[in-house]
Amino acid sequence: MLTYQKCLLSIVLLLLGLLPACGFISHQSVYEGIRGSEKAKTTGTSQKSSTLPNYDQYEKEREVLKK
Repeated sequence: MLTYQKCLLSIVLLLLGLLPACGFISHQSVYEGIRGSEKAKTTGTSQKSSTLPNYDQYEKEREVLKK
């Protein structure tokens, strides 16, 4: 019975340790969310959206502008 409790406790602690990773928000995820939102706004309309580049292209453009 004691081994079962230790095993259960270690699983719970492991899951609690991994929980913060679920809420990790990166610059890339925010950018991709905005990009998807802008794309969804023009869906079903005759308006041609100015599509945003993917995150890698966006970062390259930012680096060029910083110099």
